[in-house]
Amino acid sequence: IQFGLGVSLMHIGHPEEAIPHLQRAIDLEPGAEMPRLQMALALKAINDPKRSEEMYKQVRQTQRTNLAGNQIALTGKRANGLLSSGHPDKAEALYREMLQREPDDAPTYYNLALALGMQQKNAEERGALETAARLDPKFALAHSALGSQYLSEGKLNDAALQLQESLALDPQISEAQVNLAAIYERQGRVADAEALLRRAVDANANVAVLHLNLGLVLAARGAFPEAKVEIQRAVKLDPKSTDAMTALAKIAGREGRSEESIGLFRQVLTLEPDSYLGHLNLGIALVDHLEEDEALEQFNLSVKLNPQSEPAHYNLGRLLLDERKTEASIPELESACKLDPSHSDALYLLAIAKRQAGDISRSLELVQRSIQLVPEQPRALYLLGQDLSSMGREDEAIVAWKRAAEIDPKSTEVLYKLTQVLRGKDPPEAGKYAALLKARLAEKQATSEADTLGNLALAAAER
Repeated sequence: IQFGLGVSLMHIGHPEEAIPHLQRAIDLEPGAEMPRLQMALALKAINDPKRSEEMYKQVRQTQRTNLAGNQIALTGKRANGLLSSGHPDKAEALYREMLQREPDDAPTYYNLALALGMQQKNAEERGALETAARLDPKFALAHSALGSQYLSEGKLNDAALQLQESLALDPQISEAQVNLAAIYERQGRVADAEALLRRAVDANANVAVLHLNLGLVLAARGAFPEAKVEIQRAVKLDPKSTDAMTALAKIAGREGRSEESIGLFRQVLTLEPDSYLGHLNLGIALVDHLEEDEALEQFNLSVKLNPQSEPAHYNLGRLLLDERKTEASIPELESACKLDPSHSDALYLLAIAKRQAGDISRSLELVQRSIQLVPEQPRALYLLGQDLSSMGREDEAIVAWKRAAEIDPKSTEVLYKLTQVLRGKDPPEAGKYAALLKARLAEKQATSEADTLGNLALAAAER
C-alpha cells in the first residue's frame, strides 16, 4: 500500500510527497527492487542526483542479491526433489553447494542432515543437526531430529533435553512426543510417558502413531482392553500400519487368542511379504499354537531375509532343538550367540545342544557364560551341575545344584539329583532333599488329578 501510494503520487507529479511513502515501503520490504527504483526516480525528479545515484546502486545490489537467492532457491528445489526420489547422495552435493553460498542457513543444514541420515552417515548427520540448532535456536524440527539422533545413540539425557526444547517451541510435533515418551519408558517413568501421550492424543486425535504408542505403553503395564482401543484407532486412521497390526496380534497372543493372533500376523505379511520381522512374529505365534512345521518355515524365511537377525537365528535354533534336531540347531544358536553375546538364553540352549552332541567341555563353557550374565537361573545351574558331574567334579556340581534348589525349591530334577548324589556323602542332608522331593511329587500328582477332573468337568459341560 505504501509503495502504491508513492507511485500514484509520482504519477500526478508530487515526488516530494511520494518519497516518505516509498521509504516506508523500502523499510517494510528490504529485499524488494521496485520501491528503490521508484525512490531513485523520485530523488532525480526533485534534483537530488547524488542520492538518486546511490539509490540506483542499491537497486543493482538488490537485483544481484535476489538473483543469487533465486539460484539458491532453485538449487534447493532440485535437492529436495532428489532427496524425495531416493537420491540422497546427489541431494547432499547440492546442499553442500548451497552452504558454500549461504554458510549460516539453518534449514539447509537440516536438509543436509536428512540426506546424510538416508546414507547412514550418522556422525555427519548429528553434526549437521547440531549446527542447524545452533544457528537457529528456535528451529523446532532441528531440535526434534537432533533428539531422535541422540536417542538412537543411547544418549537419553541429551535426547530428552532436545525433545523437550522442540516441544516447547512446537507442542504439535508428534515424532518428538513419541520419542520423548520412549525415553520416559526406558527411564522407568512409565506414568510420565503415558501422561505425555494422552496429552498428545488429546491435541492430535487424528495422528495414528500417537494412538499406537499410547496403546503400546498401556499394553506394557497390562492394560490390554484400553490398549486395544487405542491401537484399533491407530489402524482405523492408518489401515496399512503394520506396526499397529503387529501390536494387536501380540496382545491377542498374550490374551490366549492364538488363532486371532496368527490371522493378524498373516495380514501383516500380505502388506509386507518381505518383512523378516513379520515372518518371525508369525513363527512365534505358530509355535504357541503348536503348529511347529509351518513355524519352522517362517523362521527359515526370517533368517533368509535377514541373516543378521539374532532373534531369527535364536528362534529357529530353539525350535530345531525342541524337535531333537540337535545338529541343525547348533549353527543357528551359534549365529545367535555371535550376533548377541549377551543373550543368556541363547548361550544356555547352545550349551544344551553341545551337551547332547557329546561336547561336555564346550557345554560347560557356554553355560558358565550364561550364568555370568544372569546368575539367578535354576535351569542353567542344573545344567552346570550336570556338566561338572560328567567331568568328575562332583563337589562343584553339588554346589551348583544346591544353588538351583535355593532359587527354585520345587524343581524335581534338582531335588532328585541332590537326593541321589548326597545319599553316600551326607545321608541326613540327602534325606532332607528326599522329603522335599516326595512333597513336590505329591503336589504335582494332586495338581495333575485336579487338572484331569477339570478336563472331565469341561467335557461333561460341553456334552
